[in-house]
Amino acid sequence: MQSERSGRSGSSAGQLTLYKVGKAFNWVSIIVAIAIAIFLVTVAYSASEIRYEGISPLGGTSIPGNVVDFTVTVALSNPGYYSLQNFHLALHMIYPQHGVIADSASSVTVLAGRSTQYVPITFPVDLASPQIRDLLTNDTTLDLSAWANATYGYLFPFDVEIAKNVSWGAPFYDLSVAAGTPAVGPNGTAQVPVSISFSNHSPLPLVGYLGFAVMSAAGMTCGSGNLNVTTLPNEHFDSTTDVAISTGCQPQGGTVDATYSSPLLTTVLPPIQLP
Repeated sequence: MQSERSGRSGSSAGQLTLYKVGKAFNWVSIIVAIAIAIFLVTVAYSASEIRYEGISPLGGTSIPGNVVDFTVTVALSNPGYYSLQNFHLALHMIYPQHGVIADSASSVTVLAGRSTQYVPITFPVDLASPQIRDLLTNDTTLDLSAWANATYGYLFPFDVEIAKNVSWGAPFYDLSVAAGTPAVGPNGTAQVPVSISFSNHSPLPLVGYLGFAVMSAAGMTCGSGNLNVTTLPNEHFDSTTDVAISTGCQPQGGTVDATYSSPLLTTVLPPIQLP
């Protein structure tokens, strides 16, 4: 009889223990479920608060090989509690009616939470490319298209598309030439004063020289010369030099074909029409 009572007592104690363990497990499951729900809600809300803030104006630095490294900075606001992982931002620079002239991607891979991150992107542009030669002398508007994707809160994919117009400032804006009245020198050679002017609207300093040839309307080389160039951004250049003109060659109605040369950049400029 006593052993039977002991067996019943042990069975009841075991059932009570199992009941307590099961109840505790239920509470833990509820707490975990609530924590996961809170995490998911905060991640979803925080992801919805990510904002594209803007793109900076174009900056640039000349590097060897006729290439300019242009830079922009993309501002992204991430006010949420979680960081963006595996972040990738790709950018295309598009010259309307000419297509993509440069592309690049950011090296930043993580965007911290509760912050605004400024993501720099550098992309090379070959200023010697015939495709964009008219950008040397003409201001215009370029299209920047960017695509960003990442993982938010270690779980959820995030992506955003950015389209922005940026102003392009030509390094040789409004390039023009004027030929003065020929004068006969002491040796009987005709000398023509040739004036070349332009405004540097680019972010690049121009330090080099302009070599040029004066061409007749028939395509004959009448003479040549060069001018030293030292022009900072937003400065105007205007200089004159005398050019010896070949006998019988008429520059009126012809062109001036110029090439800008420096240690970092050598590029052929669009022909300049003479009056």
